Amino acid sequence: INVTCDECKSGKLRKAIVPYHTTFRDVEGDVKNLVVDNVVVYRCDECGNELLDDAAMQQIEDARRHALGLLSATEICELRERLRRTQKQMSGLLGIGEKTYCRWESGSFQSEAFDRYLRLIAADSRIVRLLERIAVEKAHPHTEEEAVRSPFIHLPVNRVVLLREYGHRFSLELLSGELFARP
Repeated sequence: INVTCDECKSGKLRKAIVPYHTTFRDVEGDVKNLVVDNVVVYRCDECGNELLDDAAMQQIEDARRHALGLLSATEICELRERLRRTQKQMSGLLGIGEKTYCRWESGSFQSEAFDRYLRLIAADSRIVRLLERIAVEKAHPHTEEEAVRSPFIHLPVNRVVLLREYGHRFSLELLSGELFARP
């Protein structure tokens, strides 16, 4: 690269691969030092000014997230893709704004609480189903009496009784081994 430095207007920017020294604040607010190895910088040969490209910035931000114990933007994106969701669908599942979720995938840090929330979703697919159920129940308000009668408030009571009966029969057959004995 043969670009003139914007800072001093006379030096040339030269590519260098360096350990990059930076700081971050931990969860208690204390400033911590961080060294990120093998960062590509463009350094002025006259004044020493350094420029970082997008890839270097992402590398540094990922190192900060790692130092804080947070999922990286790439890991968050991979989780969403594994769940076969759009960013809008993922934000709906989490109960947060779409812009907030998009920022996480673009490099903004999620809170420790939301990081744990994302890790729960990644660890157990049943969490996704529970969140979907919560969304359905919130979208269809019910009376307190309905909620007390059944955890399946979006189904008529007679269907719930029938489902419970089938579930009980299935459990008995499963435990007795009858399900495996049939050809």
